[in-house]
Amino acid sequence: MRRPEARLEVQFLVGHWPVPFEDAVVDLLVLDPEPVGLEATDARRHTTLLTLDHTSAKVAVRIAQQLDTLGADAGPFDRLATILEAFLPQDPDSRAAMQVYLHFASAAMADPVLRRADAFANGHALIDVLATELSEMAATHALAPDIDPGIEARGLLALVLGLSMGILLEQTSAPQALEVLRTHLERIRRTGTV
Repeated sequence: MRRPEARLEVQFLVGHWPVPFEDAVVDLLVLDPEPVGLEATDARRHTTLLTLDHTSAKVAVRIAQQLDTLGADAGPFDRLATILEAFLPQDPDSRAAMQVYLHFASAAMADPVLRRADAFANGHALIDVLATELSEMAATHALAPDIDPGIEARGLLALVLGLSMGILLEQTSAPQALEVLRTHLERIRRTGTV
């Protein structure tokens, strides 16, 4: 049986946000995980994808604003750190965004249609962005010489997702996760001259 708040699913479909985004996400996540019938399954997929699209747009805007704050002279290391830190759930908006992403990932594990959705292209695009920043670091000798940018980009994404899950499950705090991320980034950073 669905809770009365399940009506938010319909409001997500038509694009209305009657409550703060993070509250709406919590209600979306407690909806009945086993909808009955094909029509209900399609509606749930649609809701999940719309919510993920909205969340992805909010995250992209937040990252763009943070990169703008860095300024045009920021180097690839600072841009890389800014992008990765933006994904850690450190405030209500980033927490809600990561909850949506993990909800989508969980649903996609059991639903091949969701796994083939365009939304997963965002993960591949993010890996490409991270690899580009790492390659730029390598080109300027700012990356440790034994680091492969493509492999490291995938590892950094996995690290951020794992740390984010740890924060949401209260196994670690946001400041502790940020320290782990920054420590790792310093390890791959090459300082000094060639």
